[in-house]
This record gives sequence, structure tokens and C-alpha cells, in this order.
Amino acid sequence: MTDPVSTSGAAAWPRLGRVTGLAGLATIVPILVAVVGTREEPSFTATATEFLTYYRSPDTDATPFRSFLFTVGLVTFVWFVVGLSVLLRRAEGEAAWRSAIAMGSGVLFVALGRSGLGNEAAVAFRAGDLDHQIARYAFDQGQAAFVNGRVALGSCAVCCGWVIASTRFLPRWLGWLAIASGAGLALSRISQIWLLPYLMFWLWVITVAVLLLTPELPRRRPARLNPVSCNVIHPDRRATKRECLHPSTQLSDHPLTLMLGHVATGTPRRRSRKARTDKGSVPQASEDGCGVSRRVRRSVSLTRWLLSLGRSVGSMGGVVARERPGGVTS
Repeated sequence: MTDPVSTSGAAAWPRLGRVTGLAGLATIVPILVAVVGTREEPSFTATATEFLTYYRSPDTDATPFRSFLFTVGLVTFVWFVVGLSVLLRRAEGEAAWRSAIAMGSGVLFVALGRSGLGNEAAVAFRAGDLDHQIARYAFDQGQAAFVNGRVALGSCAVCCGWVIASTRFLPRWLGWLAIASGAGLALSRISQIWLLPYLMFWLWVITVAVLLLTPELPRRRPARLNPVSCNVIHPDRRATKRECLHPSTQLSDHPLTLMLGHVATGTPRRRSRKARTDKGSVPQASEDGCGVSRRVRRSVSLTRWLLSLGRSVGSMGGVVARERPGGVTS
């Protein structure tokens, strides 16, 4: 019989991967729609009148509809960051501090971005009777929030890329792309080069989302999964607990299949004919739940039998020697 708890737990990881991938793609669409067709922002050296004219224009990202699309994009980005952090935490194993930092940094980016966008939206709503200097201050405050948010976004990208490059949960080049874009975003706080790493980051988001939605893509190397505790059923039907590799590593060498595959933790890949027919008996694991094949177990059993046979022969020889008068004679 199949354990319903193990089955539901195995189905939760593929569902999380699909939701995370959909959230990543859903983040791009509203933000892209909100940006397309907007008016060019004034420079920091522009006059106060130009800032007020900018906020009174219906083609800015501070208008009610465009700010709503930005809000939807930021909320779905929270879904993406949280889901990806949970997946990376499972790949990272014990002391998953990098995935935790990635989650916190992503949420901080959304908070800073929503703060600046909300301030500009309020100014655009009251632009008809607003002072020129207040419009300039609102613009500067929104830009400062966006610049500081890029630092938090860079921290999120660096931590995600670090986990991906070290565990190979996704292709390793994707981890290095995240690290490069994250470093560029963090350094953009003190430089004027921010557009390239910003575009690199969103390209990384799209690629990760597509890979999470298509986990059957080929890979060279398997993911490095940390050992987990699982129950092992021995031939004498006595269940013990020990440290073993994740049981899904014996199914495929694709990392997303390992992490998101429909595999119940601690259950074997296939059962014997007797275990399939006899539903009342406890199924004996075909590979001990730890990737140990039948050939290895038979070799160990044969070695133990030969050692016991050698000890038995040696003890019999000693008994015969003691029974001879005068010990061993030629």
C-alpha cells in the first residue's frame, strides 16, 4: 500500500516548481506592459516645472492603471522569490542561510520599490494643485528607493546564483549569470551602469521560470543533494533509520527531476512481484531506499559468508590439532 503522506509530500514539490515558474513569468508581463509607452523621465538637473509637468502627464508609470500593474508585478515577484528560495533551501540542505538571505533580500526589494512607486502615485494623483518643489522631492525620493532596491535585488541574485552554482540544482552557467547580474546591481548604487545588470537579472528570471516549468530538459551532471534521514527495510523486515542519499537520486541524473520528480521520499522505485501481489505484507525495498543495488548487497553477503566459513575451518583445524597426542606431528 502507498503511504498517503509520502505521496502528498512528493506531489507538493512538482506543484511548487510549477507555481514558481508561473509566478516568474507572471512577474514580467505586467511590468513590461506598464513600462511600454511611458513618457521619458526628466533628468535630475531638470527644473521643478518639468517635474510637475511629468507627473501631470497621463503617460507616466505613476498613473493609477500603470501603478496597479507594477503592484501586481511586484506581488507576483514575491511569489517567485519565496517559491525559488524554498526549492533552493531543499537543494542547499542543512544551514540553508543563502536561500534565507535570498528570500529576505527579494522581499526587501519589493518593499523599497513599492514605497517609491506609492509615493509617486500619490503625487500624480494630486498633481493638479501640487507645488513644484514637492514634485521634485517626490521624484528624487522615488529614484532613491529604486536605487536602494537594486542593492537588495543584487543580494537576492548573488545568493540564488551561489546556491545554483554549488549544488547544480539548475545549470551552473545560470548560477554564474545570477552572480554577475547581482554584483552589477549592487555596484550600480555607486555607478551609472545599471541597465545591463538589470536586464541580465530579468533574463535570468525568465530562464529559471522556463526551466521550472520544463523539468525534463537534459543535463550533464546530477544535483548535489545533501543526505537525509530515511527508513531502510532490511530482509528480516525490521525497519531501521540511518543516513542515506536522497532516494530520488537513483531515478534520473537531471537535477529538476531529482528535486521536483513525483517520487515519495523513502519509497523504492519498483517492488518485487511478491510485494505487488501480497498487499498485506510489508514491501521489501528493491534498493534499500538508499541507492544500494541488489548486486552490492549480494556481494556483501557472499563476503560475510566466506569470512564465516574461513573462521569455521580455522576453528576446526585447531580442535583437531589439540586432540592429537603431543600436538601437531609430521
